[in-house]
Amino acid sequence: MPEQPIVLGGWALKPQILAPCFGEDAVYIDINELMPQVVFGNALLTDWKDIIYSRVKQACGKSAPVLCGWSTGALLGFALAEWVRPKKLILISATPSFCRREGFPHGQKRATLISMREALFKDRVKTLSQFSANCGLPEGKSTFSDCPTEALLAGLVFLEQVNLL
Repeated sequence: MPEQPIVLGGWALKPQILAPCFGEDAVYIDINELMPQVVFGNALLTDWKDIIYSRVKQACGKSAPVLCGWSTGALLGFALAEWVRPKKLILISATPSFCRREGFPHGQKRATLISMREALFKDRVKTLSQFSANCGLPEGKSTFSDCPTEALLAGLVFLEQVNLL
């Protein structure tokens, strides 16, 4: 029997949206729930990898799993791969930095994430609907994470500040 993949989802969406890729029996981790644990105020904690790893390790058990990630989950999967030591690493829409920064002109502008935080705070439903449409995802609240707005705001801070270059 093949090992169940550990799947780290993306920002704002339930990770089960990836079930068509990884199957119903995969272990899905909603990374949105983890973001308030790695962000304090508007700053990413220096030990964020340790905190995320402890959660992923609980899901992995003793064996080195198939570790999968999409978008923010791909960033996390890449960061944790040396500790988790998966037999297979599958990263969809992976990047070492979500934001543009010195030496990395390919990411989003920091101002875009700041604007998105402001919009999310003002009107969660409209902001998430626009995000979903911009990603080409099907409409419907059922695909959105049940996490509170504060968790999603922390996720945007994470994406603004994380740098794996």
